[in-house]
Amino acid sequence: MAEEAEKVTLKQTRSTFAFKGRITNFDETKPIEGKTSKGNPMRTLIFNIETAEGHIHKMQLRAYQRDKVYFSKFNKDNKDKKSDIKEVKWEDRFTLDKEYLPMDRVTFHKGKDDNGKEVSVTALTFDAIPDIAQEFKVGDIVRVVGNIEIKEFEGRDGNMSNYVTLIPTRIFHSSDLDFESEKFQANFTSQFLIESAEKTGTKELTVTGISIGNRVIGRQDYIFRDKAYDAYEAFIRDEANHKYTAIIANGILVNATE
Repeated sequence: MAEEAEKVTLKQTRSTFAFKGRITNFDETKPIEGKTSKGNPMRTLIFNIETAEGHIHKMQLRAYQRDKVYFSKFNKDNKDKKSDIKEVKWEDRFTLDKEYLPMDRVTFHKGKDDNGKEVSVTALTFDAIPDIAQEFKVGDIVRVVGNIEIKEFEGRDGNMSNYVTLIPTRIFHSSDLDFESEKFQANFTSQFLIESAEKTGTKELTVTGISIGNRVIGRQDYIFRDKAYDAYEAFIRDEANHKYTAIIANGILVNATE
């Protein structure tokens, strides 16, 4: 039994996505304006994007009013390359110099300039949601980049389940959508700890990865095929070698939602 214990904070892992697709619908069952359980103003925007025949991915933006907002500015003169971070009251969030960007933010197209060119703006997610809902319509072809959040929760039956959320951080109008072109696949990059791995087919490995978020942990299965299989098969074969090793995987999102 340990006589002493030291609190250790695990470093967060990060997963991102990037793809082009067509907006198929907005979830009208979730009103943009709402309230949190504590009564704070909250805004939600959920919409689906089709990235290939039969593959539809749900985007979710959700933010609520806070007492304070955090902004950051990259300081070029800082030898440690650390950002300059400022904390401001909610009501003062529009008063900072434009060089400071909200840490919880979305960059998106909002209208056009006098020359007909798309204008990009960056705003706090809470403030951006109504503008995004007004700017983008069903049928629009868009290019989206964002973060993948994986949470583990206990269901009503007592079993543990995962919930994967795609959170856009950049949304832009685009064109020339071709589902047959490989360049328009729904790509992701995910960092995770290997929990387990097994061979599930010819030149196929199913790897269960652990993602560490802000006070949350989630698990997700990843399928390694072809080049990924060749690169990791020997390494993963030895459980003592691969268990809880951190890796970064690149691949194609295939999960679909109704």
